[in-house]
Amino acid sequence: MLSELETTTLKTLNTKFYTPGITKNENSNLKSHTTEMELLMVELYRKYNDPGGVDRLFTINRDVDEIKHTMSQTVKKAMNNIDEASVKYLFI
Repeated sequence: MLSELETTTLKTLNTKFYTPGITKNENSNLKSHTTEMELLMVELYRKYNDPGGVDRLFTINRDVDEIKHTMSQTVKKAMNNIDEASVKYLFI
């Protein structure tokens, strides 16, 4: 995940800012390239800010954890219901 981000960023930086044989003074589009890089960085930040959007295994593990929590709560409620039913049965 991070290697993809690094590779994409470095390739873009190299193609936008490094042109062999051209000096800074000759590059009149530096400001537009900077704006393009800012937009690219915002896009990459949004993409990698949520690991679930990039890493499928992370998403699956998060879903499994949520299911485990729900199942745990359900079992606790079932046990409480059994306890309440047995107490009511004893007093009938």
